[in-house]
Amino acid sequence: MSSKKIKKVFVYSSKNFVISSCSKLLDSYVQLVYSSECDSNVNFYDYLKSQLFDLIIVDVSSISKENLELLFGEYSKIDKNKLFLLVPSTISSDYMQIIYSNKMNYVNFPCDGNLLKKVLLEHGEFDVRPEPCVVSQNKFSLNYIDKRFIGKNIGIEKVKNLLANVASTEMTILFQGESGTGKNLLAEIANSLSKRNDKELVVVNMADIPENLVDSELFGTVVGAFTGSVNRRGYFSEANHGTLFLDEIADLPLSVQSKLLRVLETGKFRRIGSSREETVDVRFMCASNQNLKQLVFEGRFRKDLYYRIADIVIEIPPLRDRMDDIKMLVDYFLDKNISITDEAVRKLSEYLWPGNVREFVKCIKRATVLGDGKVVREENIIF
Repeated sequence: MSSKKIKKVFVYSSKNFVISSCSKLLDSYVQLVYSSECDSNVNFYDYLKSQLFDLIIVDVSSISKENLELLFGEYSKIDKNKLFLLVPSTISSDYMQIIYSNKMNYVNFPCDGNLLKKVLLEHGEFDVRPEPCVVSQNKFSLNYIDKRFIGKNIGIEKVKNLLANVASTEMTILFQGESGTGKNLLAEIANSLSKRNDKELVVVNMADIPENLVDSELFGTVVGAFTGSVNRRGYFSEANHGTLFLDEIADLPLSVQSKLLRVLETGKFRRIGSSREETVDVRFMCASNQNLKQLVFEGRFRKDLYYRIADIVIEIPPLRDRMDDIKMLVDYFLDKNISITDEAVRKLSEYLWPGNVREFVKCIKRATVLGDGKVVREENIIF
């Protein structure tokens, strides 16, 4: 074993399960820093040449083919004892031959955590840290959320900070907000940052399911349950070991709410027509464009179910309450080769957006089509 002390490790990966694995394995021993720009491969070699880190772990599946070839081409100029590769099983044989011939430090990934730790220890000794380092994971989460959920309004910042703190936990999240505010997107982001991100995310819109089919859709059926029924898995079975997201949960019939409460509390349910109990392990998230507390008060939603699904309630502000984000949203959704006049931005900022961000995106696309392909003008903005 090398006598070199490893205190600070840089993990270059865009895969959350890689980050989660490294975090679980190493957070108690070293300070971990994660790449927030790994998708674009910006300044890749700045990280490799940096003297700030004792060890750099590179997930090969997270860098472009060009940077991978550059890495191999420039390998002789890099401190070999400082670089460690996580190599997916899908990498081509040509690349593996280069890794072999250059005697590059690597391990096939995913792999057993103990094996990874053993291999890393060949690079040096870990300083045992008295406290696990968790700040870097939260920082990664916020950076990831910033890239996908656009806005700097104080209400949006509150949403982002709360989501960054709870996404990686097993807590049930209820997203509340008007239609078009981004509830589904936030659920996808939460799943990407969770420990179950490599498993199934099953998205179900309750408003799309006829009331008489909700039972069978959620829990599945067996042959003979009713005329024409077949053996079929429900959404809970499909989401086993992953995440189930129920959108518009306010549309869930009262008759089914008690069954949902039971499966959330026990993880157990029966398919329609079956006497056999099944068990699932599911992370649950849901969303509503209605105020569920008000529905509880009106007797249209079970109080016990509300408190079961509302471990964390994230309220998403409507676009009319975050008009200071309009310019940022324009910059994000407008084609980068097209400019927009100040008058057009002003017109966008004076509209109240009843359809929220969903309506905004369609408006920008429409204005792009109606314009000359170079500039979006005020007359191209049609509501």
